[in-house]
Amino acid sequence: MRELEHGSEAVIAEKTDLIIHWLDITWQMITTTLSQWTVKDLSRTYHQEYCGKIYSITYQWTLWRILTQDMYHGASRHSC
Repeated sequence: MRELEHGSEAVIAEKTDLIIHWLDITWQMITTTLSQWTVKDLSRTYHQEYCGKIYSITYQWTLWRILTQDMYHGASRHSC
């Protein structure tokens, strides 16, 4: 698979195989993570600073956020 330069989203949009490749990479990470975690782990939290405020973020929310990013970007690539 050829490497793309930073900012080359237009190239990715035209290459379905690249979109599938990157979605597969994300899903492999999620599959590996979920195979190592228990349901109880999903409620664990970590602290994240955003705009000067500290938030308590669950592991579950983080996984969901990664998935929604893929859904958003994958769908936007297939829009007319």
